[in-house]
Amino acid sequence: TTNKQDIYKRTDTTWEQILDEYYSNRIYHISPDGSEEILIIDNNNKVTVNLLKTPGYHRLQTDDIEIEKIAVNINSKELQSQVRDFKDIKEFTSGNIEVISMKDDILAEIKQARIGVELWRYFLYATILLLILEMIISNAKKQR
Repeated sequence: TTNKQDIYKRTDTTWEQILDEYYSNRIYHISPDGSEEILIIDNNNKVTVNLLKTPGYHRLQTDDIEIEKIAVNINSKELQSQVRDFKDIKEFTSGNIEVISMKDDILAEIKQARIGVELWRYFLYATILLLILEMIISNAKKQR
């Protein structure tokens, strides 16, 4: 019979399974990536997978019969990250990444990064200044 009980394990652990029946055929450990490993049954009708490296569904199988299936998750130690200092983050990021401090107004920083600095005011001031300069030069030439 096929035992379809799901067991949950973590990566970098071993998997020991006591088989309900005696199998004369080879027992295979099939990883989520499809690779197969032949397992040896010990005297207690137990098979051992020494190291579960890949997260996903791992199976024990003989020929076309699935004996057991377990889900392997990433080790919880890998999910815990240390809090990094703002200076460290800036040091490790390349020039094309902008790090925004939480002290700044994030929406304003993002808007400025997308739109950039509005230059129309400077061009308007320069145009008005040039028009005034042109009028002064034009009036000075007419008076001569």
